[in-house]
Amino acid sequence: MSIVSIAAIGPGRSAKANAKGSGGVRTHSQEYRVITDSPYDTSYEVEGAFAPIGTQHPSDTAAFLVDKSTRADSKGKMIWYVMLTYSTERPRAVNPAAEPIDIEWDTDTQVEPILYDANGYAILNSAVDSYGEAVKGEVAYWTVVCTSKQLFIPSWINEYKNAVNSDSCMIDGHVFDLGTCKMKKLRISRWQNQESYRYRALTITIKIMDTITINTKDGQEIVSAWDANLIDEGLFQKFSKSGNDYHVPCITSQHHPAMKAMALDGTGVQLGLDILTGVYTQPTPDQIVFNNAPKYQRKPFSFLPITN
Repeated sequence: MSIVSIAAIGPGRSAKANAKGSGGVRTHSQEYRVITDSPYDTSYEVEGAFAPIGTQHPSDTAAFLVDKSTRADSKGKMIWYVMLTYSTERPRAVNPAAEPIDIEWDTDTQVEPILYDANGYAILNSAVDSYGEAVKGEVAYWTVVCTSKQLFIPSWINEYKNAVNSDSCMIDGHVFDLGTCKMKKLRISRWQNQESYRYRALTITIKIMDTITINTKDGQEIVSAWDANLIDEGLFQKFSKSGNDYHVPCITSQHHPAMKAMALDGTGVQLGLDILTGVYTQPTPDQIVFNNAPKYQRKPFSFLPITN
């Protein structure tokens, strides 16, 4: 089969606009007369001479081809009429990878030590000291589940199993600072079919925790809550003399060797101990120094399929 001619029909041209949706919808229709060289041609072959569904309109760049209808001439077996309809309201994409990402929000709770009450005050006993065992409570954090359709398994997936974001990233239109988002779960579905495409659903679950402020040996720092933020403490402290470092026991206020871990100042020296006088003053909770160490590999999240 071959097409002898294709001609646009003047009376078969139309356009329409309405206020449906937030931005309005425009449609354009154009009918064509097609002449072939065989009476045995089918509508499938005639339609194939025109642009595929999804093609952009030649002048209205926001409109795309959404429908092709074909009918044979009632008198001539080699004459066909094809109507093309363009619209700014697009149907579901034929290519599954072009479909919007499905995004859900939920909260995830976990039990953890509670150091401060609801008003921001340290939780202490009547002697203004911390409890032997920290008070624990349930804390809720946001989790985001993003599902997209992928034509192949992404090459990066094995490196992101436990990653924390190394950059500022956008999830569902919301921006999150670096160090706040952790890859909680990755799931790849079995192969599925849509039109002529095979795809797998990729589900990314991200847990979000705000950054925290801690005392370090260099002063207060904002760090990732996903890091290991450990109280600097021990039974021994570092003592320097004549250029040499020694490990000596930490002491109590009665000048006895400590039997429990004592707070250190971030440089290895017992916190609250005056080296010159030997006087020890128990530090308050807001003076406690932490050591920060990243637990998880940092990876950029800004390119992940987690926003539309």
